[in-house]
Amino acid sequence: MSSHRPSGHDHDHEHSTIPDDTALRYLGRFETRLRAGDALHLAIANNHRAAVIYSLDRTLVDAGKILNLPVSMGIRAK
Repeated sequence: MSSHRPSGHDHDHEHSTIPDDTALRYLGRFETRLRAGDALHLAIANNHRAAVIYSLDRTLVDAGKILNLPVSMGIRAK
């Protein structure tokens, strides 16, 4: 079996939810300490031009700040 997917099928969309190599670039920034799933989530949100990316995961929020993404924990710390 070939892993090649021919073009022209329903899964080929102009605005795919799967980012090109954005998640890989985020993972390459080792100072972010991102996990693969978190990098993918941030890349998809960035690909969709999210106004804000909310998370209670401090590592993801810190990484988003390093990557200059609009991240927020959604709550204000006192």
